[in-house]
Amino acid sequence: MEKLKLTGLVLVGGQSRRMGQDKGKLKYSGKEQALVCFDLLKKFCANVFLSTREEQRDDPLYKNHPQIHDHTSYQNIGPLGGILSAFATNPQTPWLVLGCDLPFVDEQTLQFLIDHRDSSQIATAYRSSYD
Repeated sequence: MEKLKLTGLVLVGGQSRRMGQDKGKLKYSGKEQALVCFDLLKKFCANVFLSTREEQRDDPLYKNHPQIHDHTSYQNIGPLGGILSAFATNPQTPWLVLGCDLPFVDEQTLQFLIDHRDSSQIATAYRSSYD
């Protein structure tokens, strides 16, 4: 599988107010979900970053991975803050963004999204056919 010139972004910077714990650290398959997503994106992207809050910078799980922190003007606006911060960091790259709270996303799903990507549009999103 040839890597496209996509840059991956795993959204792990949420405050998890409803869940009460960091979603990126949940283990569905024996490994923290943030790392599962990071490794999955590495299969498709030249570079991958974790989208984190500044206070997560030195977290033992995240500190050895490339990170993009939410810019001050994009804080406290949810996942959009992480996406906008990534675009502000590198506006010329096409980003492949994956939330860490999607444990059932697999290679086939990402390949489908990439195969149906319209590079002339600002974004392409996956829409489930059943929900």
